[in-house]
Amino acid sequence: MLRQIEAAAAQRFRNSAHPEVARMSPTELAALEDLASGEGILVATDSRDSLLGFALYAPMAGDLYLGELNVLPEAAGRRIGARLIEAVVEVAVQRGCRWLLLTTFRQVPWNAPYYRRLGFEEVPEDERSAALTAEMARQAARGLPPESRVAMRRHAGAGTQSS
Repeated sequence: MLRQIEAAAAQRFRNSAHPEVARMSPTELAALEDLASGEGILVATDSRDSLLGFALYAPMAGDLYLGELNVLPEAAGRRIGARLIEAVVEVAVQRGCRWLLLTTFRQVPWNAPYYRRLGFEEVPEDERSAALTAEMARQAARGLPPESRVAMRRHAGAGTQSS
């Protein structure tokens, strides 16, 4: 079901500046299983326990990296994504991380502008860890244009506090 949610959420990109995202394969099942066994997935459900969205996260150089955030299109606009992010921030706090990190599209309205409203800021290039730089290079190799991407961070436990 997580792969179906990811594929459905990616369809928002069909009419964006990055339609290639809608054609990308969802996360491999084996990778999802690895994350689930390592507590790297948080899910959002409705009152009947039907899945509405999920967040994938993993440790990254002493911080926590939000690798995916997906919500079913029909559940959009109900702050499900924002609540998932808050839950991942709480995981970061519990693990003693300073930052919750992510990479996203700079100009897509439901990407960087959305994350800014939730307290994220751009990570200056000279402050990126080797792991974050490598993640951005991996995404470029997958076909995501590096000039359109941005690395962002949110201080764990302190909302919009900057470095």
